[in-house]
This record gives sequence, structure tokens and C-alpha cells, in this order.
Amino acid sequence: MVSAYGLRSGVRRHPLAWTSKPHVQRNLRALARGEVPFTHEGLSQLTPWRSVAYLRDLLIQAGGLPPADRQLLLFQRWLAEKLPAIDDAGHRQLLELFAAWHVQRRLNTLAGRGPLTGKQVQQARDEIHLATAFLDHLAERGRSLADCTQADVDAWYAGGYTARRLTHAFLRWAMRSKHMQKAAVPHRSTSNPAPLAQHQRLALLVPHQATFASL
Repeated sequence: MVSAYGLRSGVRRHPLAWTSKPHVQRNLRALARGEVPFTHEGLSQLTPWRSVAYLRDLLIQAGGLPPADRQLLLFQRWLAEKLPAIDDAGHRQLLELFAAWHVQRRLNTLAGRGPLTGKQVQQARDEIHLATAFLDHLAERGRSLADCTQADVDAWYAGGYTARRLTHAFLRWAMRSKHMQKAAVPHRSTSNPAPLAQHQRLALLVPHQATFASL
């Protein structure tokens, strides 16, 4: 059945060439033999991810699988590879909780309103990356998240506010869930300031004109 779906849909773009690749044949056999479930969750166990994403699209188009948000599935696959690679068990546990209770919950809500965009998923990845980096920052200062101080937070943002702004999500989640003490999260506008109106420019020039007149 799996081969039929893949050939019937895949022939439109890659006549037999795609299905002849070793990794594709391996994945199709695994599904056909029931070695992995014929579900979205089952497909997420297969590799390489780009080929699996294409196979998933073909099976959805052919009616073999129900529709699913492709961006959300790709994020979940990325997260499943990212978190186990974190060496510190305490950090990994915190990041798993943050991902489950904040990042993925927000993505699920957004996906319920319409297809996720690449920008939304990239923000989710950035939040995980920055949360990981912040925990490393604390470890370098000899601290854990539980004894993080205001000075630790300030030092983190002093290293580059704009690049680290998305750490806000992790810090606020950590404080709400009692994983860290209360601390002030700095807020600074990162947008370009609005251009000055004519009267504002003139007001700025007036003191200088008076200075020049007195010289």
C-alpha cells in the first residue's frame, strides 16, 4: 500500500528516480512491514528528514495520511534531535519543560488558527537556542536557574540586547513556573524610531541658532 501511494503521487515529479533511492526504499519497507506505525508519529521516526517530509506530503496528497501542519511537524522533529544532544541533564529537563509548556503549546495554538509560517517556527527555535545559551551563561557564572540573580540577568542582556531579546519568553516562563526567583526582565524598543516631525527638528535647532548668534 505504501509503495502504491508513493509511486502514484511521486511519479508526477520524480518518475521512479525518487523511489529508487536506497533510503526511500528502506523507509517504504519499514512502513509496509509495520516496523514503524503508518502515522505522522511513525514517519517522524524515519530519516533523513527532508526525504521523510516529502514522503509525508505525498501520502497526505494521496489520502494515505490525514492533513497535518508541515512546519509544526518539522519543528517537532528538530526538537526531538536538539534536546537529547544537551549534555547537562538538569538543563535538558528544564528545556523539555519549557518546550512542552510554552513553545509547543503556543505553536499548537497558532496552528489551530491556520498554517504555521517559517518565521513563527524560526522564532520557536530561537527561543530554545537562547534558553540553552542562558543556562550555559549561568553555569559559567557558577549558578543554576534556581539561584539566578538580577545581576546574572543584567549581565546576559548586556552582551547584546537585540540578539538576546527572545530570552524573555524563557525567563518569564521560568518565573511563572517557580523555576527561578523573580527578576526584572529589561525591555527596550528594537524598532527604528519614528522620523522627527518638522517642528521637532526646528525645536532642536533653536538652541544651536541662539548659540551661533552670540558668538
